[in-house]
Amino acid sequence: MRIVLAAPDTHPITIVSDAIGLAAFATTGAIVATDAGVSAFGVVAVAMINAVGGGAFADLLLDRAPFILFEDFYANCAVLGGLAYVVAGTVGFVGSTAAALCAAVTVITRLAAVAYGWELPTAGDLEPSMR
Repeated sequence: MRIVLAAPDTHPITIVSDAIGLAAFATTGAIVATDAGVSAFGVVAVAMINAVGGGAFADLLLDRAPFILFEDFYANCAVLGGLAYVVAGTVGFVGSTAAALCAAVTVITRLAAVAYGWELPTAGDLEPSMR
């Protein structure tokens, strides 16, 4: 019997851990930005920047190329989580409820993006419209 192991970057534990880390950084960024009195756009932007920066730093500590350089639906998950936090706050959910919603949306969208191969167009995908 031969056992085939998944590559460390594609192992389910790595993917789930990365999604949870992305959510933790996005949620922390949204909370800090809200406490600082930043606008709704600023809350989403700080959540995304904090999440992407935290994920890139973790990848560097693990001696691998940051996901953000290769997985183009990575930051979008943090944006959607930040939007969920803002919307939750707007409709009256505050504190831990808004934070849990932000984290859940971020994790779910990241895992769905990996599972279904979601990608956004890149510059290499675009054909020159004028020749």
